[in-house]
Amino acid sequence: MIRIEGLKKEYIGKNTRHIALNGIDLEIKSGEIFGIIGKSGAGKSTLIRCLNLLEQPTEGTIIINDDDLTKKSADALRKARQKIGMIFQHFNLLSSRTVHDNVAFPLELQHIAKTTIHEKVTQLLDLVGLSQKAQSYPDELSGGQKQRVGIARALASDPIALLCDEATSALDPETTDQILKLLKRLNKELGITIVLITHEMDVIRKICDKVAIIDQGIIQEVGTVTELFLNPKTKIAKNFTENSMHLKLPEDIEQKLFDNPYHSENLSPVIKLTFLGDAITTPVIAELSRKFNVACNIIQANIERVQSQSVGVTICHMQGEKKSWEDALTYLNNQDLKMEVIGYAAANAF
Repeated sequence: MIRIEGLKKEYIGKNTRHIALNGIDLEIKSGEIFGIIGKSGAGKSTLIRCLNLLEQPTEGTIIINDDDLTKKSADALRKARQKIGMIFQHFNLLSSRTVHDNVAFPLELQHIAKTTIHEKVTQLLDLVGLSQKAQSYPDELSGGQKQRVGIARALASDPIALLCDEATSALDPETTDQILKLLKRLNKELGITIVLITHEMDVIRKICDKVAIIDQGIIQEVGTVTELFLNPKTKIAKNFTENSMHLKLPEDIEQKLFDNPYHSENLSPVIKLTFLGDAITTPVIAELSRKFNVACNIIQANIERVQSQSVGVTICHMQGEKKSWEDALTYLNNQDLKMEVIGYAAANAF
C-alpha cells in the first residue's frame, strides 16, 4: 500500500545544515492503522508531510499503490493527493465557511456538481455524527466537533489513505478517546489505511496495529503494538511503554538497584514480569513462594488494554537464598510470560 524507501529530508540554511530524516524505510499494508511515534523534533511530522509531498524529499521514494509520487509532475501530483486525506492538530478549518461548506471545499476545487457535493457532504456529516451542525460555523464548535469536521473533509474525495498529524494532541482525554474510536470505526467500515503521527503512546496502544518509533530522524524500532509492549528492544521504546503503563521506576528506587548480584552481600533480583491475555490470571508469584521458598515484594503493578488484549506488568523484588531465586528465575523463563531482571537490591531496600 505505502512503501517508503531511502527517504532523506535535509534543510540547508545560510550557515546551517539539518537532516530531519535520514534513510527511512517503511512499509504500511492496506487497511492498517499504522502509528509513528517520537518525541518533539524527532522528525515524525516531517515524515508524514513527505508522504503526500507537502515536503519534497531530498532523497528516496514514496510509493502508494505502486505509484511513485516522487516521479510525478505537479499536475499529476495534485490529482494523486486527492486520494490521500489529511487531518491536522489545529483543524485548519475556514472560519468564514459553515461546517457543510468546509467539508464541501475540496470537492468544489474538483468542479463537482453542487447537487453531488451536497449529497456527499450530507453522507459524510452523518458518518462523523455532525448532521445537526451542517450550518454552524467553526467558532460555534467544540474541539472534538472541529476535528470531526476535519475528518469529514479529509474523506470527501474517497481517499485510500488518511494521514493524521497529531490529530488528538489539542483535545482533552475524553474527546481524544471519542476521536480515536471514530477513526477505528472508519478504518473498519471503509477499509481505509490510516497513518497516525503522535508523541503519546496511549494513542498508539488504543487503536494502532503496528508502530514505528522515530528518533533523530531515524526509525529505531518497528513492530506490532503488542510486540512493542511485550518486548521493547530499544531504550526509547522502553521509555514510551513504561510511561504508558505508568511503570517508570521512581529515582529513589532506581538508586537502590545494582547491575549484578556480586556488588555486595545478600543482593537478590528485582524482576519485571509482563503478561499477555489469559496469562494475567496465572498465579505465578504464589507459585514461586510454594515451589522455591522465595518471597516476592511487589514494587509496582498495572494492567492496561493494548488493542483488544490485556497486558499486565508487575515489578517485584524476589528474596530468598541465592540457589532458590536462581531456580525461580529459570522457572519463570519457561513460563508463558516475559521476564526481565532489571537489577539487584538488598533484602530490606524497599
